[in-house]
Amino acid sequence: MRARRGEELRVRLVNDLATPTSVHWHGIRLPNAMDGVPALTQPAIAPGASFDYRFRPPDAGTFWYHAYVAGQTDRGLAGVLIVEDAQPVDLDRDVALMLTASPAAAGPPVLVNGAARPDIAVKSGERLRLRIINATTSRGLFLKLAGHAVRVMAIDGQPAEPFLARDSRVG
Repeated sequence: MRARRGEELRVRLVNDLATPTSVHWHGIRLPNAMDGVPALTQPAIAPGASFDYRFRPPDAGTFWYHAYVAGQTDRGLAGVLIVEDAQPVDLDRDVALMLTASPAAAGPPVLVNGAARPDIAVKSGERLRLRIINATTSRGLFLKLAGHAVRVMAIDGQPAEPFLARDSRVG
C-alpha cells in the first residue's frame, strides 16, 4: 500500500473472518481512534462488520500494518505501507521486503514476501532501495548482503543521514 505524506489515507476493513479483528499501523503518528488496538483505542471489528480507517500520515517512510488480534498476523494478516515524500530519492528501484515467520513449521523459517528463498534480480550498477520490515513479531534479525555496498538511509521507518553498513550487515 502506498500513500503520500500529508494526504488522507482511507482504508475500509471488512471483517470476513469468524473472529473479531482490527488493524494496527506500526510507527505511524495518527489519531488514537485509528490505531487499531481493541479495547484500548478502538473496539474490535466484529465478524461481518466493517470499519473505515482515515488519517493523514505526517511522516514519509516505510511502515507496516497488521491485525492486532493474537495469531492473525502470523497467519498473514499484515502488509507494507510506504508513505512517499514530495521529493523522491534518486534510485533505480524501490523494493519492499517483509520478513515473517512461517507458522506451519516447528522451527519456523524466516520468509521474505512469503518465500523461503526469494530471488531478487539485480543488474550491475543498479541502485536499489530495500525497505526491510521485520514482521516476525518475536525475533530480532540480522541481514548480510554480501558483495554489495550497503548504505543505511532510514532506521525504524525514519530518515537517517546515509551511512555504510559495517560488513554489509543490517539488523
